[in-house]
Amino acid sequence: MNLLRVSTSGSIKLYFWFLLGTLTAFNFEIAHAHAHENEDFGPKCAKFFWAGTPDNPNSKTFLMLNGYLDKRKILLQLDTASFDSIIKYNINNSSLHSSGSRTSHLLQIGEMTWGGAQFSTLGQEQKSKSELYGTAGSSLLLGLVTIIDYPAQRLCFYRTDKKLVNFQKINWQPALFREGWLLIGGNLGNIQTKSLVFDTGSSLFDLVVPELIWKRITGKSGIQQATFRKTGNAWGKPVTIYGAPSVISLTIGGEPRNHIKVWVAPSDFAQYPVHPDGIVGNAAFLDSIVAIDLTNGARFALLSK
Repeated sequence: MNLLRVSTSGSIKLYFWFLLGTLTAFNFEIAHAHAHENEDFGPKCAKFFWAGTPDNPNSKTFLMLNGYLDKRKILLQLDTASFDSIIKYNINNSSLHSSGSRTSHLLQIGEMTWGGAQFSTLGQEQKSKSELYGTAGSSLLLGLVTIIDYPAQRLCFYRTDKKLVNFQKINWQPALFREGWLLIGGNLGNIQTKSLVFDTGSSLFDLVVPELIWKRITGKSGIQQATFRKTGNAWGKPVTIYGAPSVISLTIGGEPRNHIKVWVAPSDFAQYPVHPDGIVGNAAFLDSIVAIDLTNGARFALLSK
């Protein structure tokens, strides 16, 4: 279950009740992490894997990366709707709050290395130094072209799009990088929008929209006609989110996305500082290759080999 929540600190995030406890913090006065400079502008790649929940271990709930933080093993969930990267010392306690301070680290994920990667911390480390867990936020993607190859379960990082030689056509779509979120365009039942949040932390959901748009896309008169539902527990309270398949043609990121599952947002998007029209998760692109260009402004594309 996911829950749209505004925390008392003003941080805003699309939460799953079963997530590891991600936290979004919006503070852009810090310098973002820079990928190590070298003459090789070609791809630096890393494999990712899917992790599920205890009751559904085969679900694609978390997009996970193995890495090294200061030469120490760390397991990271890629979350493009969190600007901050976060080290979590107590992943079983979702009520913990961020320390608010950030420290600089050497981060390696696959062939890619970041110098001065900024991480905030959640909880306190115990005396026994076990494997670290955390979130890889969107700040790590600044200055890079990032390829998410869902079928191959691989991420590749480039310092320029001129080295994307393996792809025949790149139909770049304009995007926005605002408040730490990547906003992409779409056509939702003749509603043109430039404000769909691409959120890899919302893995199981193709598209989450307000109920009024959901009715238009699905042909349903209300949530009582929903085809799907997910029920869970968020902050000690039961929450249910309702969904149905789209019955009209949709375009997301410049490409058709038909017959996807569309979910009703359980909270008002107007509370968000960027006022998105919807949230797009990994499930919308599992058969595709996504390109994110944050080298100079923001662009988004779905690629064909």
